[in-house]
Parts: sequence; C-alpha cells; structure tokens
Amino acid sequence: MRNRKRALLFSLLVIVLLALIAIAVYSTLQVRAGKKMGLYQTPEECMYALMAEEYTGIKRIEIARMNRAMHDRLRFIKAYVYAEGRRNGLPLPEQGYGQEDRVFVRTGGGWTFVRKDCLLAIVALGQWLLAP
Repeated sequence: MRNRKRALLFSLLVIVLLALIAIAVYSTLQVRAGKKMGLYQTPEECMYALMAEEYTGIKRIEIARMNRAMHDRLRFIKAYVYAEGRRNGLPLPEQGYGQEDRVFVRTGGGWTFVRKDCLLAIVALGQWLLAP
C-alpha cells in the first residue's frame, strides 16, 4: 500500500514537471517567433513598428486602448491607423483608417508581438516561469 502511494505521488510529480516543461517550450517558441519582428521598450513602440510594416504613408497612429490581457506580462492594444494604404494592397475602410488589434508579451529583453490565435495564458505563464 505504501509503495502504491509513493508510485502515485511520483507519477503526479512527473506529470506536473512535464506540463511545466511543455508550457515553457510553447511559450518560448511563440516568443521566438515574435522576436523576429524585434524587441521594444514598450508595447506601444512595438505597435508603431508593426504598423509601419503593414501600412504605407502613415499620417498618424492613435492608440485607442491598451489593456492588460489576462496577465501583467501581456498587453492588448487597439489602434487606429490613418494611412494612404496597406502594404498588402487591400483598401482601407471607408472611414479612412484601419483598426488594428495586437497582443504583446514582456520578455526578459523587452516587449514583442505574439499572435492572438496562440494560447495567450500559456505564453504569459511560460514567460513568468522563465523570468529571471
């Protein structure tokens, strides 16, 4: 009976350890993809840099909203981009500006972009686990 409890406890510890490793690996892969676009001191700077890559002839960018997204290490930013056009050739909406929503994560070296379709809570938890 005692050996069975030890085996169960050991199995549980192994599962928890593997889950933490999986979280750290997933988070690292998502952040590495974002770091290709650069690291910035603030999420706003990151947003401006992304918009400069996506739009041509930018007249101004208004940060409409910046919220914490589930965790201190995540920021959700909504911006209005007044520009001549988009680099991909798609037209701007009739109101004359594009609306962009992005999510940024704080890493050890600064802020970077992460895709909204990734598991944001896992990315934030992984960065928290990996933080020095």
